Amino acid sequence: YLLYILAVWYQVFFEKENLFIETSITYEENEQFKEAIEFLIKNQTMISDKDYLSLRLKRLKVKLVNKPLFQGKRK
Repeated sequence: YLLYILAVWYQVFFEKENLFIETSITYEENEQFKEAIEFLIKNQTMISDKDYLSLRLKRLKVKLVNKPLFQGKRK
């Protein structure tokens, strides 16, 4: 029962403080673009601003593709 209460509190707190977006920004600052995308996709139902979510995902995908050596070393 206590775990259930903590899980509900975690979701409400993260939604209220917009920490889903903030966590993805932290991943982005550390250049962990793939992890940021996976985190946002996993928690997309909890994020209320869907337009901003789609913009963040698009931006992260562009950054991931443009990351040096993303496609491997070229000869």
